[in-house]
Amino acid sequence: TPIPGFAYANRLNDYCTYILGLPYTSAVIQPLTGLQIEGGFTLVDTFEANVGYQFTKHFAVFGQYTDLLSPFHLQHTSPDSRMFFQTHEAEVGFRWNQWRLVRLSLSGGWAFGQEFSTGWDSRDTTPVRHLSDGPFARFRMEIGY
Repeated sequence: TPIPGFAYANRLNDYCTYILGLPYTSAVIQPLTGLQIEGGFTLVDTFEANVGYQFTKHFAVFGQYTDLLSPFHLQHTSPDSRMFFQTHEAEVGFRWNQWRLVRLSLSGGWAFGQEFSTGWDSRDTTPVRHLSDGPFARFRMEIGY
């Protein structure tokens, strides 16, 4: 079920825009041409911070930190119990912006502090399994509309 929400978006000046809302809040700062710093969170489950530098019209490098908590319902279990997956990721990569509505990126990084847990919500979970810290690679295609 989607969470209802609201947001107030504003362009503070030529270098800073922000969104204040529930469940999502973010800010984007562009202090120099080509350099973009972003941060945002979705209430309860996600925090992201990004730094990117677009060094040509179509190519950029970026660094990103993500703190993610994902809930799942499991079949054949109590309706008041969920499975949660939590991870922290730091990554760097290249982004190709060849088309206006399509972005491709290739990155790699380190995932750490990963675990599966159970509970009703994120305030009271019981760890089930800790996963090893380790490297990862990611290919991403983002399509806008």
